Amino acid sequence: MLQTEHGDLVFKVKEGLPDLFIVAEPQSENGAMPSGINGMGFTLFTKDVREAERIADFLNRSVHQVFVVTKETNGVV
Repeated sequence: MLQTEHGDLVFKVKEGLPDLFIVAEPQSENGAMPSGINGMGFTLFTKDVREAERIADFLNRSVHQVFVVTKETNGVV
């Protein structure tokens, strides 16, 4: 059976090796991602920080909520 969880996230630009990326930071009370995910990021084709900031701003204005669909494990890890 599939399980769906929703989460409110804020998208932020980070610089790392080798290039820029956007992370999705959870805004939940406990700071956790949906479904126990440890993190979520998006690599970019651009190397321009200003363009990356525009992309993150677009995502923050345009994405209402993120949902994650996982397969229920029935207690089996």
